[in-house]
Amino acid sequence: MLFCPTCGTEIPSDKKFCGHCGADLKYAQIPPAPVQETPAPPPPMPPAIPPRPITTGPISTQSTEIPIPLTDLPTILLPPPTKSPNRSLLVIILVIVGVLVIIAAFVFFNPQFLQNGDWKYAGPVNSALVSAIVITPVPTQAAVVLTPAPGPTQNTVYLSGEAYTPVYSVDQPFKTGQSEVFSYNLEQLPMVIQLEFIPKMSSRKKLVDIGTANERYITAEYPSPYSWFEIKVINVNTGGVLTSLGFGKNYNVVTKQEYTIRTNGKYRCEMQGNEISANVKLLIKS
Repeated sequence: MLFCPTCGTEIPSDKKFCGHCGADLKYAQIPPAPVQETPAPPPPMPPAIPPRPITTGPISTQSTEIPIPLTDLPTILLPPPTKSPNRSLLVIILVIVGVLVIIAAFVFFNPQFLQNGDWKYAGPVNSALVSAIVITPVPTQAAVVLTPAPGPTQNTVYLSGEAYTPVYSVDQPFKTGQSEVFSYNLEQLPMVIQLEFIPKMSSRKKLVDIGTANERYITAEYPSPYSWFEIKVINVNTGGVLTSLGFGKNYNVVTKQEYTIRTNGKYRCEMQGNEISANVKLLIKS
């Protein structure tokens, strides 16, 4: 059978012209045979798992399951681990607490650093100097004696056969960096500064007669490393320091000292001490 290329009417194959529209069937085409689609084969079925036999005996502990190959399992990609902010904060807190503990321990075992803001360690005491010093216990004082003399008094002091009159005297314990100041206009020369100290004592055990049959420990007393005193004589007009005397810290552990001023002028004496009893006298020639 043919189909007219003009009107599409079905025409027998032995005709040369279309009986409907009269078109020439020279170029008419035989329709292609219908293509029969072949259905796709069904997917293969997995092997059937044989049923477990039912037994009346004891149950076996061996598994009869078919293992699944690991290559057939899907690959699951996990996200990369992230740092927890709480962990970083915990580390910072632990570091801060550790630093505070170290500082607290340092201050606890070094109490001298808290005294008057002085951060210089006094250092060990020279036992040779201590053995040459005769020290008596600090007397108990009911009140602080601070008596700058307004003028000459009858308490005459004789130095090298000459009479001297005190213009200032203080005899008191100094604690926690306590300070005193005294000013004087020196016109009559000379002026003598007398110092006498009684430091706080501390006991320590000492090994003696080492290597002999009498080797033993004894209890010895030494000036406390926290015991110190300092007096500075300052020229008020120039602001310069004429001299400075003291005990412990930056000075020798000498309990009695003396200094003579032989230049006229206005002077200011600045005193400061800690854990020590000091007797300070300023004398002028009568």
